[in-house]
Amino acid sequence: MNQLSKKLLLSAFIAVCALGTTLSKPAFASGHMEFEIGAGTQSNFEGSGMNLLLRIGAGYAKHPEDAPDPDGIEKLVIAHISGDMAVDVNARGAAALPYVSFDFLPLHDKLAVVSETGNLITADIRILPIHIQRVVQIDQNVEVKASLVGIQVGGAWPQSDTIALFAQVAVDALAYKYVQHVTDSPSFHGAGLIGLEAEGGAAFEINSNFKISVSIGASSDINFGSAGGFAVQSDMSAYGAVKFDIYRMLQFFVKAGYFGDCTSSREDGCEGAPTFMTGATVHF
Repeated sequence: MNQLSKKLLLSAFIAVCALGTTLSKPAFASGHMEFEIGAGTQSNFEGSGMNLLLRIGAGYAKHPEDAPDPDGIEKLVIAHISGDMAVDVNARGAAALPYVSFDFLPLHDKLAVVSETGNLITADIRILPIHIQRVVQIDQNVEVKASLVGIQVGGAWPQSDTIALFAQVAVDALAYKYVQHVTDSPSFHGAGLIGLEAEGGAAFEINSNFKISVSIGASSDINFGSAGGFAVQSDMSAYGAVKFDIYRMLQFFVKAGYFGDCTSSREDGCEGAPTFMTGATVHF
């Protein structure tokens, strides 16, 4: 058995153990659906004008039947889907969808713990996360990435009664990735070794019903496979965002960032484009 096979078997064993640990926890109470619906505008600053932005999110959440630890809250989320879709109302066919980004999580276990000093620590185990996107500006017609397991850890550190710093890091391991280009460039098929995503910022509590957060973030992955020959492929992104939360249900957001796609076998190597989004969402 070669080293790659051993690593794949070890990773599968870890994922199964994580799934078994999650499902073997104390019985979970009856769950409830969680929804997020939003709308806004999206633009790539390249003369295509403003597109209609639609945002959705849905998942089934359950909490343990036993009374939770006063310093910790656990939530099991099943079949969670979330994403954004930009619609160009002046275009027809596939061109009417210049930007699509969706995430599907079949199962993830979320845990939040408050320390004695008031700091918040969070952990999230994700089983078989799937990401689908389309970004025409960087020559991505369809991209699909299915990972074996993902882990996200984060925290929030109060600086005063109204200000807190926060950060989170997410890692996914061992993925299959497929990228089909808008142009005639060969499609990419390959295996992803690791994907990283990080975000940090500050949150300001104006009052109990109005909060503002400012953050910056970045993500990248590395994949090896075939695209008309051996190829190394990587997606990269960076962004800054401001969010306004009202009554824990309504959120206004402004986000500006940059997307990048690099494939070693392509003549132009890398494609990149800026993006801007703004809108509002309702959580219920």
